Amino acid sequence: VASSWTSLQSQGMPQLRGRVAGLLRVATESGQGAKRRLVADKDSGAGGRRSCRLRPILPSVVREPEGSRGGTAAVGVRRATGARLAAVVQPKAPRRLAQLLPRPGVRKTHLGLLLERFAPGGPGRTPPPLDAESRRFLTGALTRVAPRLAPSQLLAAVSASSHCRLSSHTLAALALHMQGPLCAEAFRRQPGQLIATLDVLAEPASEARDINALNIAQMVAFQFAGRDAEYGSHALPVLAALARAGGGRALRRLSEDGAARLIQTAGEQAGLLAAPAVKSASSARGSSVDASGVTASRMAEPRVLDEASAADACSLYCIINQLGHRDPALGSALSRHLANHIDNLETSSLPSLARAINPSLGRALSAEDFILLHALCRRATASMDELDGPGVVVMLQAAGRYDLFDEEFLAAVSDHLMSSHGSLRAQQLGDAMYAFGHLQVRDSGSLDKLCDTLRSRLREIGEADLVRFMRGMVKLRHTNEELLTALAPVIDKMKSSLSSVSLTNLINCFASFNSTNGHFLKSLLHAASSRASRLTPMSVQHVLTALCRQHGLLESEELHLHLQRICQHMAEPGVAAQLTPIQAVASFSALSKLHYKDLAAAGVLTSVLAGRGSAVVWTWAPSAFFFAHGRPWSLPAEYGVLNEARCLQFLQRELDSSHCVDILQSLHRLDLTSALTLRLALLLCGRLLPHLHELRARDVLVVARSMSAWRLPGRLAPELEASLTGALAAAPLAHGAEDDAEEEGGRASGAEQSWRERLVEYCFENLRRHEHWLESSWNTLLPLKLLCMEVDCGTYDSRRLVDLLSPDLFAFVDRLRHITREECEAHRLRREGGDEDEAASAGGFDNEGSAEDGAAASMTGDKGAVERSPQAASGSEPVAAGLQQSFAVEELPWYRIVVGGFVQDFPVDFLIQPKRP
Repeated sequence: VASSWTSLQSQGMPQLRGRVAGLLRVATESGQGAKRRLVADKDSGAGGRRSCRLRPILPSVVREPEGSRGGTAAVGVRRATGARLAAVVQPKAPRRLAQLLPRPGVRKTHLGLLLERFAPGGPGRTPPPLDAESRRFLTGALTRVAPRLAPSQLLAAVSASSHCRLSSHTLAALALHMQGPLCAEAFRRQPGQLIATLDVLAEPASEARDINALNIAQMVAFQFAGRDAEYGSHALPVLAALARAGGGRALRRLSEDGAARLIQTAGEQAGLLAAPAVKSASSARGSSVDASGVTASRMAEPRVLDEASAADACSLYCIINQLGHRDPALGSALSRHLANHIDNLETSSLPSLARAINPSLGRALSAEDFILLHALCRRATASMDELDGPGVVVMLQAAGRYDLFDEEFLAAVSDHLMSSHGSLRAQQLGDAMYAFGHLQVRDSGSLDKLCDTLRSRLREIGEADLVRFMRGMVKLRHTNEELLTALAPVIDKMKSSLSSVSLTNLINCFASFNSTNGHFLKSLLHAASSRASRLTPMSVQHVLTALCRQHGLLESEELHLHLQRICQHMAEPGVAAQLTPIQAVASFSALSKLHYKDLAAAGVLTSVLAGRGSAVVWTWAPSAFFFAHGRPWSLPAEYGVLNEARCLQFLQRELDSSHCVDILQSLHRLDLTSALTLRLALLLCGRLLPHLHELRARDVLVVARSMSAWRLPGRLAPELEASLTGALAAAPLAHGAEDDAEEEGGRASGAEQSWRERLVEYCFENLRRHEHWLESSWNTLLPLKLLCMEVDCGTYDSRRLVDLLSPDLFAFVDRLRHITREECEAHRLRREGGDEDEAASAGGFDNEGSAEDGAAASMTGDKGAVERSPQAASGSEPVAAGLQQSFAVEELPWYRIVVGGFVQDFPVDFLIQPKRP
């Protein structure tokens, strides 16, 4: 083979192709020995330099593109020069890389020329696509030649490997050879190529490739930190490229001080930051010398130069937020400078600056950041026409994230989206709708435009984008029938591939719209309940809330099947440890509104609300009267002792007053009784008593009724009664309470009143401020009528109202409890007035009214009060039919107690009906 090689060089080009092919075949058949002989055949007069005679010509053995004239004809072979190879690798139609580079090997110079072609950012060229065979060949070639590549070629190889999506092992092999001092020096001399390579690494890829790309970015950052002062004006762009490529982990190999010095040096090289003055600690208090003999010193706060460029300040602000650098002083200084020079910024940089304001990176949103955000919104308002649709959505997101409500800015955004909604992708549509929902921007025109645009792009919508869009619509209570109809088949088709969190979010959203197709919602509920064992506590809350909103859509057996699966999952080990107090309150409230009593799930929820976490109390009492005969209100021995101080601290830290009221009302609706629930109710009541003047009228009535004798029978333990009495004594007196106490001489003194009498009197006093609302809200007035009936009938374990209250307070209560439904409606219409009366009367009843509220409706003498409600109209039997079949068990002077019947859609055990003259 070696002897015939010399004769090949003297022959013409047309006869050379077949000879070279035969030469390659002989070399392949001869094995490694023939290859070694070919390599050993060298020119001994070249100063001892070994050079392979075969490899230089192999890259030039190419074939013409398929379809060209003479597709199989030889194009000749000669030594591959740079011009020849550049001409070969630039065809109009992409050729297979294996045809350009034969398999025996490739020279480093030839591979470098190919990398310039296949690496992105070439001179006016787009890298051609590669097939699987070419990608495998390029991977092997890069791995073999990597130790011999120059630093600039290493950067090109990294760019080509990342852009062509080569294997992660290729990037790892290249990273090993980029750690030398020669590469660090080359990076300093070629910052432009370094920035281009880092930008290619910033492109999203697979997880394995992202890890290797991050390793390369961290290695470059480590080398950059040692020579940052030598980069000059290129230091800030290189640091920005590192932040884009590595994010918050780009400077992981540097210490905190090293990262701070790198950012400070980059700012100084860009003429942005002033050199910090070093203040010796010994100047303030003696000399402080550490073990190494160096005087302790500290750096002064960073200062932004007044003549600094606003564009550079914007770039550095984005860099420190992308890197997650925790330096509040530097961030505040940059925020102040940008807010003062906001007019000098390019309009195109406003969205990136707004996106950089992110308190999740270690520092809360400071006053300077909020001022900067407001300045950005004002500047965006003035130059809204220069922004594109995606940029406007980014600005809207920033305003919604931090509750910045600027009417002029939001009006300009709405007008801009009316014309640019067609340029938004599905993800941006979801972000815009969610931001509108957070800011409560109820512009029906722009909202409908967003809905119409999303309806035309259902094929490209993602799971997260769909959830965000629907949640924004729910927050705004905006309904678009066409969009909901178009989304139903799309979601129904992809429901099996949706995650549990997304599926339950969509169920909760669609349950909020009354126009939702019943069969579609049923299919979603079945899909969610079938995977109940995999639902998170938040997903459980969403499903229960949806069932509560659409319980009339399902049959009783179907509803109970869903609830049984959900409650069974909640009772599983480990679920209680995952529940948050807010999720427990929402789930408990939904179960109580559905009147579904599952003791296992209730035990988990009440234990979480008592601050016990996974230490669930599973024991229950048959009724509240179980503890009325001297039984202790203590937990069983196996559950330990309830730490009431810790429980109260937990409630004050995790829950607000409205949540505490929901817990009391849920315990009352489900009639749950145990030692834990009784003590929990007392703790909740003691927490709420000092804040009754801040609660709504309905919440005050819930607190009063939760302490009745049929909920807490018998006498309390001395320590419990003392704590409740102390809470009553610490509660602020309502306006006019002291005057009423002085005027009523016949009333029993405070020492003779029981704690229940003082509590109910205090609740009635706090209802004075809600008088105008009570006399015009029928649903709120009904619990008041029930409370008055309990007190007068003796079930509250107190004296009658006329003996308990002062004349003035009794007159107030007596007037309210005798208001009829017609009078209440008249008061409501008089209060609302105008054309809003008809719209308000259309939604006359609360959809979540309880059965006891409907029972109290019969006390007014209005026969059709309950029957006229929407629930009774669509329910089973009217109340009158239930009363005709019931049996009167007791006759009282003013009331008649009957057994059985229906109120709204719910069967009840007994009803209380007023006697008619």
